[in-house]
Amino acid sequence: MPAITFNNPQYLWFLVALPVLIIGHFIALKYTHKKAVKFANFEAIARVTHGHILSKNYGLLISRLLVITFVIFSASGTVIWYIGQTSNFDFMIAIDSSTSMLAKDLLPTRLEAAKNSALNFINILDKKANIGIISFATTSIVEIEPTTNAFKLKEALGNVNIKRIGGTNLGDAIIISANQLLNIGRKQNPELEQLENNNKAESRGKAIILLTDGQGTVGEDSNTAIKYAQENNIVIHTIGIGTDEGSIFAELNLTVIPGIKTKLDEEGLKKIASFTNGKYFSAKQLTDLSSAYNEIASITEKPNGINLSVSLMVAAFVLLLIEWLLVNTKYTTIP
Repeated sequence: MPAITFNNPQYLWFLVALPVLIIGHFIALKYTHKKAVKFANFEAIARVTHGHILSKNYGLLISRLLVITFVIFSASGTVIWYIGQTSNFDFMIAIDSSTSMLAKDLLPTRLEAAKNSALNFINILDKKANIGIISFATTSIVEIEPTTNAFKLKEALGNVNIKRIGGTNLGDAIIISANQLLNIGRKQNPELEQLENNNKAESRGKAIILLTDGQGTVGEDSNTAIKYAQENNIVIHTIGIGTDEGSIFAELNLTVIPGIKTKLDEEGLKKIASFTNGKYFSAKQLTDLSSAYNEIASITEKPNGINLSVSLMVAAFVLLLIEWLLVNTKYTTIP
């Protein structure tokens, strides 16, 4: 069943203006009626208004309501999703490698727990699946481009280390991961993209697994990255790792001061996942991580998103043009 999401849902509040427009329309009709009865020659009025002496102009009202509604939904970034068939998925695993991932509320540390779970994920996936790995903090590093070579993947995963400078740039991680997925096969076969377009029903899905214990602290907000993923039908599954209690940095042997402890932005991660028809997973213990990866590996349906913003704006423009023609013909008002 199709689903609808909004990239900028705050603009939906403007829908409350629709009842105001309806009330204003009928108030204007009442004023026009009073003006009309001042004319003694109703035959002349009929000639001016093309036979509609006291038309209620319901057509214009409906047209204006639709125009405003289309503009609001366009500004809100309306995206409609439908489920398509896929033979399987290709993945980019994006692992947060900021300093807070040294916390050992998940043993031996959050980072090592994330790497071990990703390793198990590689082992259970379809051998035809292309998998790539990036690590990110302030910037993103491509540890390995998407490949089916399990040995190279495990080697690259083992080389993921903590980056001690900077914050967490979620938007950059998403865009870099998306580009890696979009480039699969193009170096070997530049015509692959066209072949995929001709065989959408058989094409592989593309998904990003974004694992982090914090919130975006540097770079642009994630909205631009989310829209980029949507436009390319890339699903983003997010995993929030870590417990709510105090944590200890393994190498520094210091309890994180509560006032500066990295806070897991669950709402932000849920937003990233839901806007691309992905799933959010909370990993407060090792079994949660394993369950998250197992569920992702079992997904066999590929969601496809269509952004309706431009189409809705075009529809609003066409309706405005129709309204202009009606106002100057059928619904001509009394001078």
